Amino acid sequence: MYCQLKEKPDHSFGLPVKNTFNRPKPVDGPDGTQHPATIFRVWTDKKLNAIGFARLTEKPGKPPEGKKRKSFTDKMTAGVVIRTWTHENLPAPPPPDPADYKQNRLKEMTKTIGGGNYRMMVGDEFDAFLKWAVMIRMKQSAVAEAIDGMTEINETSRTALKAALDPIFDLPAGLDGIIGKWNAAKGKFPKP
Repeated sequence: MYCQLKEKPDHSFGLPVKNTFNRPKPVDGPDGTQHPATIFRVWTDKKLNAIGFARLTEKPGKPPEGKKRKSFTDKMTAGVVIRTWTHENLPAPPPPDPADYKQNRLKEMTKTIGGGNYRMMVGDEFDAFLKWAVMIRMKQSAVAEAIDGMTEINETSRTALKAALDPIFDLPAGLDGIIGKWNAAKGKFPKP
């Protein structure tokens, strides 16, 4: 990096830095002389300082992980400006936008289930499927209670009727597992 230095009352140049630039560029000297960008590659630091410019080195160059630049101090050493940065922690991320709720929940569910085949599904389809599964479970209990409440049939026929209806309402074991994963993922994103 390079910088332009401030002119002092005695017409010499030094800190503070007036402005910085990343690449060499044509510049005007204090007397109005135009200089090509190549001076930054071929001139000495002393010669650059004499017309109000200097090379600038930053320490550290990039902020550490999880930090951002806060402030800096400049120091002139052997005709080069050394800029030392202080850092502060990055701010906490903002809370999720309620408008993104459905999309975030879908991503989490897809990740929990295993991705791949479920990527094309939409959040509403997950909810509809889950509601259907819960409704079937509730109907299964209601049918079982109704059968238990019957008095016109004997115990043997009641047991046989329950056994006949169980396969209709029983969800496959794989579907039970998926529903469990969906509920776990859905719990991470409560509705706003």
